[in-house]
Amino acid sequence: MVLGVSYETFLHLNPQKLELYAKGFDVRQRMKDEEMWIMGIYVQRAVGVAVEHCLNGRKATSEYFKEPICSKHSKIKEEPEQELTEE
Repeated sequence: MVLGVSYETFLHLNPQKLELYAKGFDVRQRMKDEEMWIMGIYVQRAVGVAVEHCLNGRKATSEYFKEPICSKHSKIKEEPEQELTEE
């Protein structure tokens, strides 16, 4: 059940197919862990900025992110859409 396999499906699977479900579960867990780690970075920055601005007032230099972290590190470049022609 933890792997996302119903009891009926489990009865019809062989060990190789069940291993694929286990690998998929591991991938989902790693993705969830990365999301939580990134969320921690956002919270840490927000608290740090708030504390520095409370303690230093106008002399504070820290600021919150201008754009999402993942947008800076994204390997996929958005290409401008081109008009489709018959060619």
